Amino acid sequence: KDGMVIDFADLKKMVKPIVDRYDHALFLHEAQRGAVNADDALFGRVIFTSYQPTCENILLAIVEELAPKMPEDVKLVAARLQETATSWAEWEG
Repeated sequence: KDGMVIDFADLKKMVKPIVDRYDHALFLHEAQRGAVNADDALFGRVIFTSYQPTCENILLAIVEELAPKMPEDVKLVAARLQETATSWAEWEG
């Protein structure tokens, strides 16, 4: 009735923990766990995944985490994960 689906402040509360955890992190498959020294400051933000960490798969993981956090009357229907100005993955539910 107010002309918006969800207030940006509410959306930001849901998205911010995901962004804070994933932004500027190095994603590696868990099979590569021994390939880096996670104690080294250079590898301070390493996220090991059970899946191949492509932009597409990371986006699916984000969607799986974000969709259940939506208010009852709101459904997540699209998401985009942008790696660079010309590289991204899009999801439509």
